[in-house]
Amino acid sequence: MSDISKIDKNFEVKAPLNDDENLDFYPVPNEKIALYGVFYENDRFVRLPKEIAQVNSSAVDRLHTQTAGGRLRFSTNSKTIRIIVKWDIQNYSSTMSAFSKCGFTLQEDFVGGDNAYVCSFVPPTNAPNGYDSEYLFEEAKERNFTIYFPLYNNVTELTLAIDKGATLGKGLPYKDIKPILYYGSSITQGGCASRADNSYQSIIAKWNNIDHINLGFSGGCRAEEPISNYMAGLDVSIFVCDYDHNAPTVEFLQNTHFKLYETFRSKNPGVPILFLSRPNFYTGATMNPEARLKIIKETVKKAKKLGDDKVYLLDGRKLFGKEYKLCTVDGTHPNDIGFYLMAKAINKMLDKIIKENNLLK
Repeated sequence: MSDISKIDKNFEVKAPLNDDENLDFYPVPNEKIALYGVFYENDRFVRLPKEIAQVNSSAVDRLHTQTAGGRLRFSTNSKTIRIIVKWDIQNYSSTMSAFSKCGFTLQEDFVGGDNAYVCSFVPPTNAPNGYDSEYLFEEAKERNFTIYFPLYNNVTELTLAIDKGATLGKGLPYKDIKPILYYGSSITQGGCASRADNSYQSIIAKWNNIDHINLGFSGGCRAEEPISNYMAGLDVSIFVCDYDHNAPTVEFLQNTHFKLYETFRSKNPGVPILFLSRPNFYTGATMNPEARLKIIKETVKKAKKLGDDKVYLLDGRKLFGKEYKLCTVDGTHPNDIGFYLMAKAINKMLDKIIKENNLLK
C-alpha cells in the first residue's frame, strides 16, 4: 500500500516537538477545565450510563462509548496545546476517514460568541491504542478553546498538556440555557462528517453558543422504553427527535413514534419538541419516506389536538433542499455540505423555538 505522505508532506502526521519536561499534564476529567456532552464511567468516556445502554439494542450498548458530541472547554496562555489520547478499539468504516472517526478538533473561542478553527489533531494511519498530537502558537497569550471529541471512536484516556507554569481555566461558558438534546440515527451521531466539529449539532453550537447532548446511535435508535425513559429524565431546553432512519419498517415507526412523544412529554410538560424527518428524502425511496413522514406528521397533529402547543415539525425535504444531490457520500450519510445545510435549517427552527418559548434568560 502506497503512503501519499511520502510524496506530499502536507499529508504527513507530525510527532509532537516539545519534551515532556517542559509541559504540565492534566488528565481529563479535571476540575480546572469544563467537560460537556460526555462523562467518565468505567474507565472511559461515555454518552449513556452502562446500565441504560445495555438494556437497549446491542448497537446502543456498543456505541454509547463512542464520544460524538463530547467537548472540552478551557482557557490558557500556553503556546503549546497537546492532547494524549488512548483507546482500546480503533473503529473502521469504508465511508469515513480515520480522522473523521478518531480525530479531535481544536477551536478558539472569542468573547461575544464568535469562534475559529485552529487545527485538527490527526491520528496516524496506524494508531491501535491512541496517539499524541500538538499545536504550537507563535506567541503566548490568554486564549479560550473548545476541543471536539471523535464522532465514531471510544476514548479511554485523554490528557491535556500545556507549557509548564501556563494558566489553565474553564474557558468561556455556554449561554444560560439548558442543553439541547438530540436523538437519532448515524446522521445524528455525525456520520459522515469530515471532522468532529462538522456534525450539524456542533455547527449549530458554534453559531448559537448553546450546549448540547448527542444521543445519535448508528443503526441503534429505535425508541426503546429504557432510553426513552432516560431521555425523559434529562434536564434539557429542547428535544430534537430524529430516528425514523433506524425504524426498520414503517409499522415499527408507527408503533413507537407517538409512544416516545408520550414518554418524554409525561415528565417534561414544558419542554419544546422538534420532530425531524429524514433529510435524504429523494435518495431513500426504498425506505418509503412518504409513509414515514406521514407518521411523524400524525404525531405532531395528535399532540396539538391534545392541547400541546410546544411541538414542532421540520420536513426533512427542507434540510438539503435543492442541493440534495451534492449532500451525501453514499445516498444516506451527509457530507460536510449536507451537514452545513442541515445545521442552517435546524438552527432556524431552534431560533424560532427559543424565542417563542422565552428560553434564553
